[in-house]
Amino acid sequence: MPEVPKIRIREALKLTGGGIVSLVGAGGKTSLMGALAKEFLEQDRPVLITTTTRIMKPEAEAVASVVIQSDAEKLTVACRDAAGRHGIVAAAAGYDETNNKLVGLSREVVDDLAGSRLFEWIIVEADGAARRPIKAPAAHEPVIPAGTGWVIGLVGLRGVGKPLTDQWVFRLSRFQRLTGLRTGDIVSVPAVVSVLAHSRGLMKGAPDGARKTVFLNQADDTDRIRSGIQIASLLGSAPSGIESVVIGRLKPTPQVIECIDLKG
Repeated sequence: MPEVPKIRIREALKLTGGGIVSLVGAGGKTSLMGALAKEFLEQDRPVLITTTTRIMKPEAEAVASVVIQSDAEKLTVACRDAAGRHGIVAAAAGYDETNNKLVGLSREVVDDLAGSRLFEWIIVEADGAARRPIKAPAAHEPVIPAGTGWVIGLVGLRGVGKPLTDQWVFRLSRFQRLTGLRTGDIVSVPAVVSVLAHSRGLMKGAPDGARKTVFLNQADDTDRIRSGIQIASLLGSAPSGIESVVIGRLKPTPQVIECIDLKG
């Protein structure tokens, strides 16, 4: 039998036509950013990766250029030069050498860059998670540009079923407020759904009209896949505005396992 073609991440997330893609949540944002940037580049489409918070500075082999400029006009000029080269461009307002992190752009600057049409795609990390698989957002986050066309909320499935501690969950007290769980309780499927669907949860601040999708990452075994399917099922009956769920994994190589349409 002929091999069934693998669905691309961009196809699973219904990313077409270009624009701003904002990534929120935990458990794989940087990996998803890299995977999407490579897929867009395969289509010979200009790609900018950036953040409105902070991200690790990309390895030199991962990007064609890193533009660091605090002045918005100078940033645009530098990005115009970088966009003329074939490759992925990273942009930031500054560089924190102590932590090897790029300092984010304001959401307004990201919107201006999108309006300049220098890049067909701009991928934004819009919050942080301190390498935990699960999080709840603080009051000041996520920082999502107004021109965002797609908001993708990530959850790392390796955190589901684990005890509610700082080891597994970022912003523990926020997670407790949204779910009613106490420290040491199990991070259950309904708790994850609560954080995804709550008005003060993972997807808060998504612009009107933006497509909201959940990417359940780290689906490395049958138990995690089962948890992902359960999350999607419960989200389907929650008034969250989330349109679809993608279950997959990003390491060692990106793979889409299941796409579930919640708007049926």
